Formats: sequence, structure tokens, C-alpha cells
Amino acid sequence: MKRRPGVELADVWEVLRDRLGLTRAAASVTGMYQRAGERSAQNASSEGLL
Repeated sequence: MKRRPGVELADVWEVLRDRLGLTRAAASVTGMYQRAGERSAQNASSEGLL
């Protein structure tokens, strides 16, 4: 079986790019939830609920 490094590298790059894209999306979603949680915590503490 003859190995073609060009194709393998392209496949690896595609997988890495997908992973990075998913990671970036997950990080932005997580960041949004964290900011929303902090905001609600601040609102609750300012209203004397915490």
C-alpha cells in the first residue's frame, strides 16, 4: 500500500480545522453563558437576594 502524505496531511488539517472551529464555537457559547450567569448573580446580589 502506497502512502500519500499530501492526502493524509490534508485530512489531518481538515480534522484539526473542524476541531478548532467546534472548540471556538463552544468557547463562545460557554462565554455567553458565563457572562449571563455573572450578570444574573450581580443583579441578584444588588437586589439583596444573595
